[in-house]
Amino acid sequence: MILDIKNLSVAFGRGALRAVDSVDLQMQGGKIGIVGESGSGKSTLGRAIMRLLPPTARVTADRMAFEGRELLTLPEREMRAMRGNRMALIMQDPRYSLNPVLPIGRQVAETAILHKGLGKAEARDAAAAMLERVRIRDVARVMKAYPHQISGGMGQRVMIAAMLLARPKLVIADEPTSALDVSVRGEVLELLEDLVVADGASLLLISHDIRMVAAFCDRMVIMFKGRVVETLDRLEDAEHPYTRALIAAMPDARHPMHRLRVPDRSTFEEATR
Repeated sequence: MILDIKNLSVAFGRGALRAVDSVDLQMQGGKIGIVGESGSGKSTLGRAIMRLLPPTARVTADRMAFEGRELLTLPEREMRAMRGNRMALIMQDPRYSLNPVLPIGRQVAETAILHKGLGKAEARDAAAAMLERVRIRDVARVMKAYPHQISGGMGQRVMIAAMLLARPKLVIADEPTSALDVSVRGEVLELLEDLVVADGASLLLISHDIRMVAAFCDRMVIMFKGRVVETLDRLEDAEHPYTRALIAAMPDARHPMHRLRVPDRSTFEEATR
């Protein structure tokens, strides 16, 4: 089991607000999608697994194990060695994730230096090879460029290259396509799948786009107000009213309508209790 989570909760404000509430999640491999509206707790869940939440967050769980190791009790020094090496987090917008004052090549090479123990020259070669793997054409030019000099789609490829260079076993991708044009989203997802499958890793994809997740992932976990309300292998099997409302609120070219439905949250509250 790559990831085993039981009864995970994340509270803020002296426990008054639970951003994640009693979540169970088991992952043996493949691609799992975490779906929900903004504020549903999906990104907080991903950061809790990486132990990247602020000190004000109170994280509790009966079990939160990665490759059999209990993450909540793992010393921070060992956790730092695990991040970027055995597990990686791909953020949703490279404009805010890449360092604006460092060249692209240096930022990608840093992963090889920190997690693979390579020297500077070897790390630059490894960075260049990884940028080629993410289908960047003019690698020499991009290595010297700064983040503001490349497009959003190319920036996301750079982020993927940096996070996957050490070949982690678990990749958490937090809205990796939300800041991209529609024409680029499919390419980035295809790239993620190729790299994750080739390296034998598992992918946890966080998104609000339920149709995209259904088409891309092996399994979907639907979250509402911090709780998991439904787990699905197929979108057609959805039973919870919140899941059905998410589906109805997404445009569908096969069934065009004049106005999309607005979710009635009062019905979700009743069904989730």
